[in-house]
Amino acid sequence: MKRKKRIQFRVTSMEHSRYTRMAKLNRMNLAEFIRKKLDGQHLNPKLTDEDLALMKNLFIESNRWQNISNLFRKKDPRLSSEVEKLIKDFREIITNNFK
Repeated sequence: MKRKKRIQFRVTSMEHSRYTRMAKLNRMNLAEFIRKKLDGQHLNPKLTDEDLALMKNLFIESNRWQNISNLFRKKDPRLSSEVEKLIKDFREIITNNFK
């Protein structure tokens, strides 16, 4: 459907920069972003290639810590379980921040 009507409203420079930044994070132009927000659609920022690479590297690092934990599981099970709890918390933080 072709859009024929125009809506204009004023925002502060701070609001404008925030809205444009949020639109860029969602890989949209400003008008499309505002339309979707006004329609009540929940928008999740799309991950960039850098974000995906960082997430991959963080998971690789957590796997290394898991391997270290496995090495001393028999000698010190308490320490091993503590490291595993930290790894679990670390992975939850990674997944929650990159949603």
